[in-house]
Amino acid sequence: MSNKRRRGTLGKVLAVFAVLATALVLGLGATPGVASAQGEANLGVPAHEKTATKNEDGTYTVTLSVTGATDSSSETISKPVDIVLVVDQSTSMNEGDRMTNVRNAAKQLAESVLADNGDGQVRISVVLFGTYTQDKQGNPKVGGSGWLTSASAVVNEIPTYAPNDQTGIFANGNGTNWEAGLRDASNILQTARSEAEKYVIFLSDGEPTYRLEDAGDDTGMFESWAGRFFDRTTGERVYWIPGLFSEGHFSTSPIDIGGRDVDTANVEYVEGTGNTNPNQVNSDAALEVAKQISQNATFFSVSAESGTDWLMSSFHQRVTGSTDGFYSAGDAGSLNEAFNDISSIIRSEASYRNVTITDTLSQWVTGVSTDGSATADGRVEPSTFTYSKNGEAWSDAPRATVGEDGTITWALGENLTLEDDVTYSMSFVVALNQAAYDDAASKGQTTSYPTNGEASISYDVYKTVNGQPSGEPEHGTGTYESPSVEVPVSTLTITKVWDGDGVKPESVVFDVYQDDEKYGDPVTLTDDGSGNWTGQVVVAAGPEGHTYSLSEVNPGDGWTVGSITANDTDEQKVTLTGLTAQTATFTVTNVPESYALWVYKTDADTGEPLHNAKFDLYAAADDGTFVKSAENLIGQGVVGTEAEDDHAVFEGLQPGTYYLMETHVPAGYQLKDEPYKIVVSSSGIQFASTPDGEMASASKVDGQDRTYQVSFKNVKAADGEIPSTGGAGNLPLYVTGIVAIAGSVMAVRKVRRS
Repeated sequence: MSNKRRRGTLGKVLAVFAVLATALVLGLGATPGVASAQGEANLGVPAHEKTATKNEDGTYTVTLSVTGATDSSSETISKPVDIVLVVDQSTSMNEGDRMTNVRNAAKQLAESVLADNGDGQVRISVVLFGTYTQDKQGNPKVGGSGWLTSASAVVNEIPTYAPNDQTGIFANGNGTNWEAGLRDASNILQTARSEAEKYVIFLSDGEPTYRLEDAGDDTGMFESWAGRFFDRTTGERVYWIPGLFSEGHFSTSPIDIGGRDVDTANVEYVEGTGNTNPNQVNSDAALEVAKQISQNATFFSVSAESGTDWLMSSFHQRVTGSTDGFYSAGDAGSLNEAFNDISSIIRSEASYRNVTITDTLSQWVTGVSTDGSATADGRVEPSTFTYSKNGEAWSDAPRATVGEDGTITWALGENLTLEDDVTYSMSFVVALNQAAYDDAASKGQTTSYPTNGEASISYDVYKTVNGQPSGEPEHGTGTYESPSVEVPVSTLTITKVWDGDGVKPESVVFDVYQDDEKYGDPVTLTDDGSGNWTGQVVVAAGPEGHTYSLSEVNPGDGWTVGSITANDTDEQKVTLTGLTAQTATFTVTNVPESYALWVYKTDADTGEPLHNAKFDLYAAADDGTFVKSAENLIGQGVVGTEAEDDHAVFEGLQPGTYYLMETHVPAGYQLKDEPYKIVVSSSGIQFASTPDGEMASASKVDGQDRTYQVSFKNVKAADGEIPSTGGAGNLPLYVTGIVAIAGSVMAVRKVRRS
């Protein structure tokens, strides 16, 4: 952020006025009088800037700088300067030898600024005006003298006696047309060098009595012969020639013989009485032209007649916005005082000293130690300051200090004069604090914050005349604009994985925890249409950082959380720390909920409970068939003799196909040689008496969660058979009852088969 001071060779222009004033004093004499000082060599707030540059480690280097400058009216001219001198040569300028005095002033001006001007760095163009723009004989002329680089050429353009108006408008004298003179100066400025400093010095001694108008309807015999029409591009006088069969035209010949036709668009008319400025209409006509000049050049006004000071002063203020640059030179006393003042300014110089810069850190940053860590108290450590001068290390720079309240003060000292166009800088490193990262994350996006609080610059402007101090130093202050830096946010990517078959919910919801406290709003994930369940949540990292974890609010009906992993590890939490944007991933795997099966045995004839029966449960092979193998065996169950174990229990059954094989029957009963088919799904458990038999639904066990029961009837063995070791034939199965699910049970072994 920068605050620039507009600089220019104001001293050079003041020197111009000094020479003008000198000549006027010499011409009119000098007597003691009082005049206010005008345009002293001066300086505004020095150019100063504060920047924040991001470093690779996420810290920022803050730099405060100030650039020296000097203002001197006697400095060597080192760049092009184009000056337009606009001089009133109306008849009244012959009163009191004003015209001669102006010529003498112009001579001293030219000799001063054009001395040793072999390279043409400085140029002057002279514009003379009266009723219209003229040459020194009073003939109409536009374009001024052209750009002149020698004093003799400048002096030769200005008469010693104001001429009569040779246009014929005012044959026995010469009027005053401010607009014409300033219009010509504005046109001449268009030919000035683009890199040059441009100045216009406007001098007049009376109210304007004429102005310019487009030809328009102001045509006719009287106006034509009164000499009021001119070709604005050449300055030639033109005449209106009425047409016999047309509207007529303009010609440079009054009788249209041998004359040159002139486009009406190029013709202008001189309007006015020659002796009045009714309602300031003539001066107002010149105002817009003068304002255009002031946009491209430094504009000065000199009143050579105290009686019109009020008008010229008001005119100058309306042009520039202030009376700075207006000079009253209407009598010998004021001229003498002005000359003394301007003479001292010519040899005066202003420069900056006693510059002090203060700064504070904002609530969002902290100082950084030399080892790269944040300072314990948040303040900047004085040992970390670095200094430069015009971009080079400045080893003997005055040292900055840090107060108890953290205020940084860099006093360059009363004895250090800032060199012209030299930049002095002081830098230190800061880091965004945890509060900045937390606040940005709460806003859900990267956010800009100021690195610094209030920063200011104070200075003194010292003036010297001929190398000696002049007056008391002028104290001034300014403020720095604080740069802002972007505080990054971090992200957690949450992915849901479904491991198993089943109907998936429309959405799942997670709570995010920051340092074991619930953080922000719940996060909802849905299928993006291609089977992906992924979402992101904005969180904060920062120098201290935070630890994040997840909790699934509702895994979905028939599903349970199988695992939560962070960054593809076994950890369920992740810590984000760092000054740059951090990322982490959570993968939440859901598996179908498990089921339990209770198997009872009863006598086929009496229905009485049977005991001492044993079963093996096998998971189906990949093709869904029964394969009796150790790999597929997932559990064994026994029907005991006590009430609490009067049924075989198989827990942890996930949806899939299973086969239940009877391995032992009570004494005297027939052993079944084919397995029972068991199918577990989210809708419950079904079974069949054979692998290919018709499926029937088991019933839930009352009061148990996802628990079902079946009861198989055993048939007594025929006499002589040994049922406990095997047997032949199919034994009929009868389902005696099934009851409901409630509560969860621990799985013996979780298995999924289709």
